[in-house]
Amino acid sequence: MYPPRLTIEAFPKLVLRNFNTRDSSRLARLAGVSSVVQYTLGIPLPYSVAAAREWIAGLVERNASGLELIYALCLENELIGSVGLTLELEHQRAEIGYWLGEDYRGFGYARAAVERVCQHAFAQLSIRRVYALCFPENMASHRLLEAIGFQREGLLRQHIVKAEQSGDVICFARLVR
Repeated sequence: MYPPRLTIEAFPKLVLRNFNTRDSSRLARLAGVSSVVQYTLGIPLPYSVAAAREWIAGLVERNASGLELIYALCLENELIGSVGLTLELEHQRAEIGYWLGEDYRGFGYARAAVERVCQHAFAQLSIRRVYALCFPENMASHRLLEAIGFQREGLLRQHIVKAEQSGDVICFARLVR
């Protein structure tokens, strides 16, 4: 179940494609900054090129397992972020996660990409529910999700552990229409 290439109608030069090893140094540079790391769970700081290369190498296996679909978000084939789904097919649901490089924020790219991945999940994967877990202070993600039809469902207290500290997250979800 390797992710198919997805185009984004609103931004013809924006595409969701598979990661490849050529993305390693750019991935480390864009994702390995505090403004990305503070709102994600799996990205270390600092983020080395070797660690990025190892993560990309593991994507083939994780995507083939049918449990994840991770996309490189690219503008004119240059990596600017990522959108991914963790699939729970037995329950017809998926968790969506995303990040965007600092210089690419505020243009609507993340919103368009998250919307497109949700459309794909509903139409092609028989997903009925897509949910996102956001840190309470990540207001940009709250606004993005609400703008594309996600509803805030509630606070999950001490739901995650980051840097050996438990933390709260807010659950947002969108159902198939």
